[in-house]
Amino acid sequence: MSLKSENGSLGVVKNQDTFFAVDLGGTGTAVALVSRDGKVLSQSRFATREFVLKDRPHVFGSEVARQLGQLLQGFQGEPPTHLGIGAPDGNFFSGEVLYAPNLAWRGAVPLVKILEDQTGLSVILDNDANAAALGEGLFGAGRGLSDFVAVTLGTGVGSGIVSSGNVLRGANGFGGELGHLTVVPGGRVCGCGGLGCLETYASVTALIRTVINGVLNKSSGSGDFDAALLERDPEAAGPILSASALAGNPLALGAYRLAGESLGNAFAQLTTLLAPECFILSGGMLAAGDLFLAPLRERFALNAARFHKPLPRIVLSGLGSGDAALLGAASLCFS
Repeated sequence: MSLKSENGSLGVVKNQDTFFAVDLGGTGTAVALVSRDGKVLSQSRFATREFVLKDRPHVFGSEVARQLGQLLQGFQGEPPTHLGIGAPDGNFFSGEVLYAPNLAWRGAVPLVKILEDQTGLSVILDNDANAAALGEGLFGAGRGLSDFVAVTLGTGVGSGIVSSGNVLRGANGFGGELGHLTVVPGGRVCGCGGLGCLETYASVTALIRTVINGVLNKSSGSGDFDAALLERDPEAAGPILSASALAGNPLALGAYRLAGESLGNAFAQLTTLLAPECFILSGGMLAAGDLFLAPLRERFALNAARFHKPLPRIVLSGLGSGDAALLGAASLCFS
């Protein structure tokens, strides 16, 4: 049964076992066929910047429709009729992507309508981090928990907050934006227009920024990096920086330490407000392992210990890379 509204299928779909899912990221977009029991049956991926073009959102819709068709080739079951999508600044209530600082689109983009027109499917949209939190809650490290925060550390810092068993969206769909907490007053300029936002210090984009600043200042270890390459190809830059940190490059190590400490400070603040059971981490920042996680945990414990004992746990997602967002996007149609 499908209940149609302005932003797609808001009813629980009971008579289907397979759904389409899209995870729109600032760097890459994944498109998948997902089963109701939490399996990614098949998926494909494309570079976001090649299809998310200023003033041309229909180009993205056409590419999604094309890739969905490819996923169905050889599929033996009943074709899905519903698609769930997680997107940066995706608004669950309006079906729009609104003023996303990490995408080339500007203003309000009616993504649900575009995808429904392009694919013929019923579509429901949510913030990508909210979708990841749903995926973790149903199939991952958040299963059985009523209060947790799922944090995706990629192009930006995405956060999905589950409180008393419900995703926290706020009155207008913009609740739970951890990435835009101010952690350094008057600090780095953020794509959102603010200064000192967390994601300017604790994302892959922030790592690149820290290292490029170090190259310009001729900091120790800067000779190992090509600043122009890092800026030109952020998808390749992440693995370069994690490999450099693991090899002991002092500039990369310092960048990961700054990112970890910044996130630890933010977790301490959020703990005083929400007292979650745990923080669940996923995303490209984790490639450096304890070089990032150790300063995160140290700073979090230092700043939060006076408020809560025991402290919320910091755990890693047990789902495959990107799977939480895809599973969560699909579950928008049936959870």
